[in-house]
Amino acid sequence: MIRILTMILILFTASTAYAQTDILNEFSKQAITIDSLKKVISLEKSKTLKLDSTYQSRTKIQQETISILQRNLSALNKFKVEKVSTDALIRQKTDSITTLISEVHKRDTILLAEKQKGERKVIEAKASGKNEMLEIVINIYKNKSFDDLIRSTSKLSIQRDLQFTSDQVMLKSQFNDLSKYFNAMELLNVKFNETQIQNSQIELDKINQKSSQLVVAKELLENYELFNDGLKETIGKIIALDKHEKVTGMPEEIQKRKRFKLMAEISSYIFDYDFKFGDYPYLDEVILEIIKQKQPDPDADISQLIYKLH
Repeated sequence: MIRILTMILILFTASTAYAQTDILNEFSKQAITIDSLKKVISLEKSKTLKLDSTYQSRTKIQQETISILQRNLSALNKFKVEKVSTDALIRQKTDSITTLISEVHKRDTILLAEKQKGERKVIEAKASGKNEMLEIVINIYKNKSFDDLIRSTSKLSIQRDLQFTSDQVMLKSQFNDLSKYFNAMELLNVKFNETQIQNSQIELDKINQKSSQLVVAKELLENYELFNDGLKETIGKIIALDKHEKVTGMPEEIQKRKRFKLMAEISSYIFDYDFKFGDYPYLDEVILEIIKQKQPDPDADISQLIYKLH
């Protein structure tokens, strides 16, 4: 009996020991598993925290983006409202401009018609006036001698009348002859030029008119060189007198005597050449310039005047 009990006790103790060993082994396994799970949980928590941080960051960005989009949407809605108003205003202005353009076109059409009408009236008036002027000009030149025409016309009046009578062959011929005469007389107003004088003489010879004025003009041109050379010689005599006779600072009586000699030279030229003031206006100016300079100062230098005759 005791043996049985002892055996039972031994078996029970052994069984308990084995059971405890299994429990310890199982506990160790569970401890390892728990530790692994803790690590996993810790890692997952870390991941969760990171994800949470990333989510919060993204959420913030999304909120800011949403806020920006909302502001843009608000601005867009405002723009749409303003655009509707602006489009209406533009349409109104466009309609006004179209109306104005139409009115301008109408006005331009009216003005063009009035302008054309006015131009036609001007043309008609010019034609009528030209015909009247032509009749007046023809009457001025009709049945008049060449000498009468020389006295009653001028180079400018001929140029003016030519505009109204350009198709009148007879008048045009008279105008050409008169122009040749007046051009020749103009040469007497300027310094002697042999080439111009010769050309003008040729033109005067082409005039088939009976005219005493024309004869005088030819004589004046023919004698211009002679009168010009005579005045050069006179100025040379006065310059020679100035070199040998100085009276500046001397008594008035002595200065008068020199003035008399100077006037004697000028008078000698006038009488010797039968010079008539008015025939050669350019030479008139030179003679008057000599007198003008020598009257207050008998010793005045007039040598520069000689160059006006060369």
